[in-house]
Amino acid sequence: MPIVQLSDVGQGVNLDLTPEELRAGMWSGATNMRFVNGYAQRFNGISRVFDATAITPYWLTAYVVPTKRYWVHAGTGKAYADDGTARVEITRLAEIGIASITNATTTATLTTSAAHGLTTGNSVTVYGAYPYAYNGTYTITVTSPTAFTYTMASDPGGSATTRGHLIGPGAAVVDFTGARDDRWTGGVLGGVLVMNNGVDVPQYWAGSEKLRTLHGWSSTWTAKILAPFKNYLVAFDVTKNGTRYPHMMKWSAAAVPGAIPHSWDSTDVTLDAGEVDIAETPDLLVDALPLGDALIVYKERSMYAVRYVGYPAIFAVQRLPGDSGMLFRGCGAMTPLGH
Repeated sequence: MPIVQLSDVGQGVNLDLTPEELRAGMWSGATNMRFVNGYAQRFNGISRVFDATAITPYWLTAYVVPTKRYWVHAGTGKAYADDGTARVEITRLAEIGIASITNATTTATLTTSAAHGLTTGNSVTVYGAYPYAYNGTYTITVTSPTAFTYTMASDPGGSATTRGHLIGPGAAVVDFTGARDDRWTGGVLGGVLVMNNGVDVPQYWAGSEKLRTLHGWSSTWTAKILAPFKNYLVAFDVTKNGTRYPHMMKWSAAAVPGAIPHSWDSTDVTLDAGEVDIAETPDLLVDALPLGDALIVYKERSMYAVRYVGYPAIFAVQRLPGDSGMLFRGCGAMTPLGH
């Protein structure tokens, strides 16, 4: 029998063709082997990432911080993070509404939208306010049923233009209200994980504490889709104060590295936040996935490419050829050949 030398035997396994139909270097079957970068190697086996979950997970994503790797998973009501050793619940906490925050040099006066129920000496956490000097964990002095003061590390230079969020001592966990078909969307922007179920206010998580509400996002808004893109967060199919805008694309102000955006105010001319309707076709928005230098937006029977163009428009939206769309959120995936 003649001997044939093959220079490349690591082209993988093809179970669809018969052995005689395979090209040289491809195999009709393999056991305990894998093919990586053109080489065949023995498979080292598998191990359990984590034990059975405490909930039925409908969303799962890997999230990496400098010291460890988490598997974040969410159900209809709760969310957890598991690093392979320990599992912690990261479901959001109850918040107290903020009406305003003002200052006299480094003394902040925070007024709540309803009676706060706090007492002098309580420790509270303020986050998502802008200027950033207002944020932190502070010991407070109560001045009225709806106001208290605290001392900041530096002078913010003026009243808070973004009021942010307030968490009191012993705040209770508040379950999310979505159902099984309210598919989670999100991803990582600037090293921060963002999550959105389309029913509740979008959340973020930076690897510690609990999930928190996006900065600058109104408590009366929701969005069916949330996607990180370049230095922005982009929301689609937005509902404001009970009114749904099914074709709306709304984006945040640009985020600084390592943080999430501080504002979504499209009326502030000093910011690059904005919104526009993708309404060239009447079908509804379904999902959005990045592809190279563009964000591809899928509607039910059409597709659009969103590209960053800078001031004054910030983003340009272009319809792609064809009448194809996406069936439902989560039906698309990244591959070496595209979506």
